[in-house]
Amino acid sequence: MTVERLEIGELWLGSPLAGVASRWRINGHAQLKGLDGVNSLSLNASRNDDRTGRVLLDASYDGRRGVLNARGEFEEGEGGIVATLLGRPDLPSIAGGFRAQLTDLVGDAHLSVEGGDVLGITGTVRIRSNDAGRQVALALQVTGGQIPDPVWKAALAQPASVQADILIEPAGAIAVRALRLKAAPLEATASGRFVPTDKRLQLRLSAIGGDAAVLAAIVPGATWRDVRFDMEAAGTMTAIDGTLSLRAADVALAEASTRELALTATVREANPAAGVWPRGELRGTLGEVVWHAARRELAARDVRVAVAGGQESSGAIGLTSFDLASSQFSVAGTGTLTTDGGVLANVMIEVPDMSAFNPIMTSPVAGSAQVKLRLTGTRAEPVLAVDATLRDGIVQNVPHVLLAPELRLSASGSIDRQQRWRLEWATIASDAISATARGAGAGGNGTLDAIIMLPRLGAVDRRLSGTLRSDIHVQSSDERSTVSLRAAIAQAKVDGTNLERLTLDADLVLGADQVDATLQLDGSSAGQQLRASGRISAVGGERLLISEFNGALGGTNLTIRDLAVDRTTARGSARLLVEDLKQLSMLTGQPLAGRLEVDIVSDNVASAGKLKLGIRGTGLALADSGADTLTADATIGDPLGDATFEASIMAHRLRGVAGLGTLSVRASGDWNAIAASAEASGPGVILNGALTVRRDGREAIADIVSLRGTYAGRPFGLAGATRLRQSGERITVEGLRLNVAGGSIRVAGTIDAANSELSVDVVALKLAELAALVGGEAPLDGTVQAQLQVRGALANPEIAGTYTVRDARLRSMTVASIPAALLTGKVAMRERVLSADARLAAGTSRLAIGITGQLPSRGALPDGQLTVVGPIDLVIFASLIGPDIQLLAGRALVDVALAVRRGRPTGTGTMRLEDVRLSVPREGMILSKGNGTIRMAGERIVVERVDFPAVGKGDVVVGGEVQLDPNLPLAIDLWLKTRNARLMTRRDLIVDLTSSLRLHGSLADGLTAEGQIQIDRAEINAAVGTGAKSVASVPVREVGAGAPKKDRTGSPARPLALDLKVSAPRGVFVRGQGLDAEVGGELAVKGTSANPSVVGGLKMRRGSYSLLGRNLTFSRGAVTLANADRIAPILDLEPTTRGGNVTVVVKVTGPASEPKIELRSSPMLPQDEIIAQLLFGKGTARLGPTELGQLMAAVGELSGIGPSGSSPGFIRRALGLNGLGGGRGAVQIEILPRVKLDADIGINSTGRAGLAWEYDY
Repeated sequence: MTVERLEIGELWLGSPLAGVASRWRINGHAQLKGLDGVNSLSLNASRNDDRTGRVLLDASYDGRRGVLNARGEFEEGEGGIVATLLGRPDLPSIAGGFRAQLTDLVGDAHLSVEGGDVLGITGTVRIRSNDAGRQVALALQVTGGQIPDPVWKAALAQPASVQADILIEPAGAIAVRALRLKAAPLEATASGRFVPTDKRLQLRLSAIGGDAAVLAAIVPGATWRDVRFDMEAAGTMTAIDGTLSLRAADVALAEASTRELALTATVREANPAAGVWPRGELRGTLGEVVWHAARRELAARDVRVAVAGGQESSGAIGLTSFDLASSQFSVAGTGTLTTDGGVLANVMIEVPDMSAFNPIMTSPVAGSAQVKLRLTGTRAEPVLAVDATLRDGIVQNVPHVLLAPELRLSASGSIDRQQRWRLEWATIASDAISATARGAGAGGNGTLDAIIMLPRLGAVDRRLSGTLRSDIHVQSSDERSTVSLRAAIAQAKVDGTNLERLTLDADLVLGADQVDATLQLDGSSAGQQLRASGRISAVGGERLLISEFNGALGGTNLTIRDLAVDRTTARGSARLLVEDLKQLSMLTGQPLAGRLEVDIVSDNVASAGKLKLGIRGTGLALADSGADTLTADATIGDPLGDATFEASIMAHRLRGVAGLGTLSVRASGDWNAIAASAEASGPGVILNGALTVRRDGREAIADIVSLRGTYAGRPFGLAGATRLRQSGERITVEGLRLNVAGGSIRVAGTIDAANSELSVDVVALKLAELAALVGGEAPLDGTVQAQLQVRGALANPEIAGTYTVRDARLRSMTVASIPAALLTGKVAMRERVLSADARLAAGTSRLAIGITGQLPSRGALPDGQLTVVGPIDLVIFASLIGPDIQLLAGRALVDVALAVRRGRPTGTGTMRLEDVRLSVPREGMILSKGNGTIRMAGERIVVERVDFPAVGKGDVVVGGEVQLDPNLPLAIDLWLKTRNARLMTRRDLIVDLTSSLRLHGSLADGLTAEGQIQIDRAEINAAVGTGAKSVASVPVREVGAGAPKKDRTGSPARPLALDLKVSAPRGVFVRGQGLDAEVGGELAVKGTSANPSVVGGLKMRRGSYSLLGRNLTFSRGAVTLANADRIAPILDLEPTTRGGNVTVVVKVTGPASEPKIELRSSPMLPQDEIIAQLLFGKGTARLGPTELGQLMAAVGELSGIGPSGSSPGFIRRALGLNGLGGGRGAVQIEILPRVKLDADIGINSTGRAGLAWEYDY
């Protein structure tokens, strides 16, 4: 065919076809001679409107020589077709072209396009031939990016290139030896081989994700990271085996995201052309999947998926297995779809803990759930059967007993493509409820019947008993729907009040814009008739008509007569009279009392359409609150429209309402704007304020104009007007500043369940003032300053804040030794992880405190960690440990971390004690120079060694460990060792001990103290304090002490079990009042600290008793402890002697601090005769005057009137002697300088007396 000339004068291309309207002029010629001839083609086009455009094409092919030559060019100016298709009609110019020259399919081709910053293309194709076949090399590069289309703009953000190396073998096989694609979104490599003769294919493809901006341009909000895709395929075109794998570190879409994605899919013997996929499977894992819905998130971790199935020989598609599991749920199923549309599928869904879904629930739930689904029928009319169980369920606002121990649901129904549906049956059952339903219909038309039964009303509400049955019938059509309810309660009680019977009949008709309802209630309660009946109609929110309604229960009556209200008129009346509110207590669940009267009448005086509301109450009470009188009046206009109103409320002698006694409120406005003011007062309380509330579109605006008052004489109030804005769930606080407790609290920002942004500033609040305002006087000093930021969802907010507490101190003698403290720090919370750090400075103590913890979900155990680092001056605890222990000093260097994981505490770190000193004045014990280390090792607190090296001439060492076992509270195993330690230095007792004691057990099961105690040396000083006079008690009455404090004493601690062995081989001396004895022996202390018992005692080893100048030798003696709870030795000593013909026995008995001395004789004589025999060896009848005087002095000494010398004992102790005695003494008294009076007296004394004169030379 030969076309010698082609010319088109004007070709019009419309904008729907090319994006812009244009006119072209075309001419050319062609000669086509077939593949063996000489062929040529020439075409030239140019625009003939006011735009620039040109297209040129020239090509020739000589079939006899196999030579191909071709070239093409195009060029356009502004408003061109190519620029318009690229979205840049403003592009000044764009041009491009190609050329190719081949001989026997060997040669080169070149392509280029130049379009400024919009598009640039360069490419070459090189074809060469050798013995292996024909080789094709392709190279293409595309640049640009300034294109409005977001996909192309992202794809060309970086230059894209394609390179290929292809071999066409002589036999016709095509081998792609290398194919590489590099672009911003991905990099891909491929290789493969295809043999056309037997249609055999081998293919390998790998791709790595690059810039995620391309994906985000296609799917808004989508991103990826470290994505890799691999594919391998082998076989014939009718039977291909293939494997596909996808790996990604992160992939995110608008409503879901995942991390650590690894999926692998395999197919076997697939025939894609015929649509046959016999066998295949998909397996993989996802480290985490997060669903985003309504600004809430649900995260599933460790997700595993496994799917297997294929197309059977019959053509049916079978899903042999489907398994999807995670930490929150699992789904398993199988299914088949036959060629005739038959469907059979079974699915099992299990959720072990429903609370895992709370982050995306509108209200919290808990429990475990299992759902079984069975789908049968056909694709056109499927039938679904459901069998579900909820175990231990908890749903907000649903009585738990309705769900426990399990709630079962089963149902079966079908729906076809014409929306015809049928509910064969549906049941819901638990131990406390059962419900059944069935119905049929098409679309929104149909009927539904349901029966609900509550066999035990007490299970729903503890105040109730009896049974309930409800029958419901619903019939719906396009014009109207009707609902009929029949309910009956039998054998019921409410808070113990009999409800003998109660039946309810109600019918509701719902039209397009009208609602009609009838109600009939009949029953009896506590022998009183309960009746109510009436009819109600409402038309499109424009008219409300209650033609008649009557209700009565004893002294409670509700009457409505011809109450008709529309936008312009109102008529009729309503009256509620409750003679005794106590009758309604069973309805409210709260104890009520008083008389209440409510009247609604039309206002005949005012303009039409207004209602007057009056409320009068006397003796009102609700639980612990109430009012003696309540008066409320309101006038309401246009109740169904704007509802304008004016109202006032007065309440007097309030009780239990925040300490208020009177309340007065005035308000006016309508549905769109309300202005209100209030005044309240009470003992120590005055409060008044004003606010306005108005609507602005969908937003409600509240302006708190003023708020001020006093409480306990302390003023508080807003510094200025404050505005609150509410839009849906979002509340915005503007400029709230509350002056309180000597400082202020400022709040600003938004409160939103999904996305809050709130700041709180606390400025200079005085702790004492703050304590008074919240309900109690506390002896506190100091001020607090804090800043807090709250962001994000209220269910999972992000919190950041700082705080400072200055000069904090508790004014109490028990903490008087603790200096004023400075506490500063930060607090934060993110993803329910709370962290806080603090710096505490008190005196020389400096502590750094850190807290981190995961807020537990409902029922979960807390996780957290506490760290404490720094020095503590132990003197600050001096007042805390009480008056028995004094002079506490030293310091503790703390560096510990305490962690709690699932309720189990563990710890690490140390606390080093340095130079610890304390004393127990009551026992005369002083411990000093104490050093030691306490270490935390996991669940143990190890007291490595606490050593007091200078306790008398010995030392005291403490060690052991405490086990932090939550199953065994505070398990203790401590030891105490002393070596010749002076642990008691009292006036009546000095003791040096060597001991090895152990304290072990737990606070839950009790502690045991056991071990050995050796008394190295002890001195019991008898009669120390003898003659002390008791102080007379003075009756005291405290004025203004207030009410008696509640006894906060907890349950008594379990007493300490005792198993102690005490030995005193020697060195235990009893001295004083003439006693000089050494005792020894062993004691065993058994029983408990509440009831100790002492077995054994100390027996006499040697000793004497000096009585009235005579030394008596002990015939026997013992020292015992009557009680182990206090160290008070009991003496039982018996020295004997002879005086004349009389044997005298002296009994020294009783406590060592107050011994009792009793004289006995053989034969029996009076006390004065016994003393005379001791002193003079003869009776009183034979005594002279001087001897009688001595006798009187001796009697006085034994009676405690005369002195009992202690100088020899003092000298003995000073000299370190065990005993000091003598039969002679000398007295020297200086009369004048160098002149003295000398005298001596004693058994061996001559009884001399004289003067001595001394002269120094």
